[in-house]
Amino acid sequence: MSVLTNCAVALAAGALAMTSQAAPLRIGPLPLDTVISGPVSNWQQQEPLLQFELGDHTLSIENAGLANGVDVRRLSARAQREAHPAGPQTRLYLQRDGRDWLLLAAGLHPGASLPEGWTLFWQDRPMLADAGGHPQTVPVGGRLARHQGRALCLRILDVRVPAADDIESEPEIDLLLWRSQRRDCRKPGI
Repeated sequence: MSVLTNCAVALAAGALAMTSQAAPLRIGPLPLDTVISGPVSNWQQQEPLLQFELGDHTLSIENAGLANGVDVRRLSARAQREAHPAGPQTRLYLQRDGRDWLLLAAGLHPGASLPEGWTLFWQDRPMLADAGGHPQTVPVGGRLARHQGRALCLRILDVRVPAADDIESEPEIDLLLWRSQRRDCRKPGI
């Protein structure tokens, strides 16, 4: 395909990602500026709601679009909600055998750092910069990189753009970032 065709496909995919999302990702309740971690237990999933216990907290995730059939035997998590001038950012890292496997992030603002040196930024749509600062559109298939036989995958779940006259606010982006042993980046199963 030509460079122009690739650009057109990427722009169309970005526009589709921004307009086709039904509802924002919700993760909580989490106190502001707190990190909660530990093994996951009492996992209950009925789309669009997922609930589980993490330490002494019961967390709910809404609108994540995760696959059913969860094996939680070796699943642990780390959840945090951070203050930001444009509004709080929430991250939930699901871990298998002590390694981060899936990141669910709600309300990320431009400049938010992602695993493996990626940075989220805004240029009329969600964009990424790699560890070297090189800008990249969100890939159509979601695959960012391949490392040690696993794909690093990204899916934009929702984008909320403030009104043009609201100079105090920034776009908010909800996303999933996960590792897949598949060549493609279909819906992540747990």
